[in-house]
Amino acid sequence: MSCLAFHQKSGLLAVGGGGGLASSQAGLLQAKAPAAAGPLQLPELSIWLLSDASPYASLVFSSSASPPRLLAPSALWSQLAARFVGARMPHALAFSPGGERLAALTLDGQLSVWGNALAPLGKGSVPEPPLLLAGGRAGSSEQWLGVSWWDASSIVLHTRGGAVSVCRLPQMTNLLGEQPERFAPRAALSAAHAGQFFVLEHDASAPRAAAAAAPPPEAAALPPPAGGAAAGAAAGTVAVAGAAAAAGEAAGGASRVLSLRLLSLRRTSPEQLFARKVATKEFGDALQWAQHYGMSPDPYAAHLQPQTNRQGPRQLP
Repeated sequence: MSCLAFHQKSGLLAVGGGGGLASSQAGLLQAKAPAAAGPLQLPELSIWLLSDASPYASLVFSSSASPPRLLAPSALWSQLAARFVGARMPHALAFSPGGERLAALTLDGQLSVWGNALAPLGKGSVPEPPLLLAGGRAGSSEQWLGVSWWDASSIVLHTRGGAVSVCRLPQMTNLLGEQPERFAPRAALSAAHAGQFFVLEHDASAPRAAAAAAPPPEAAALPPPAGGAAAGAAAGTVAVAGAAAAAGEAAGGASRVLSLRLLSLRRTSPEQLFARKVATKEFGDALQWAQHYGMSPDPYAAHLQPQTNRQGPRQLP
């Protein structure tokens, strides 16, 4: 067993792991898939329905014939490293807000999305064939490390290299714009709730007296493509910084400082972000947003006019 996900309202529990041959349910699922697509490479997972009455847990679907086994952490990671790299072992699972869909990330970089509005999970013994998408290879900076749900039809993905995208399914259109948001490599992301999620960056470095006290600037997302705001993309970012001395001494004898930065990405309308840019005197960025969304900058013309011939600063992720 490699990972778990639970949806309280529906009572569904997803378990990553398994082994052996494909189950009979997986064979029936394969029969539903278009023949031209070839055999589906299904992740090794099972879906259970929990209840307060006996038998308390009933198996809804399993992609493999062998049930998952609970392993000690040391044994788990040794098996992941030695056997499962390149296999279909999930390392992250997430249910959609309503519990109708399940997203699974596997160690070989595949994303699979199970269930849909017409055929939600838990309504039959054999779900519809999942949406399968290939990501970066294992160990690369493009490998997807985590997945959560932005809303019922959009997911949040982040990579080993620090790229974060909010993608509309099934086309995987990035609601943040043509490029993903960029954070420090291996940043940690929270699940999204009510149009907001958090990113935690960390860095261990030698202390710098002058730079340690300087707070990081506020960051903002690049303008999403037309229609991105209506789709509810995350556009506002707020940063909070902190630093703590790491325990022990570094190899060179100098202490190391662990720097943490917590950022909040939230749903923001173009009008709200435009007003914020004007309030913080980022007039070049404000004009860029006004032009992109067709908003009239007349109320702020006195501020924006001197900036019309100046290129706005590059917006930081």
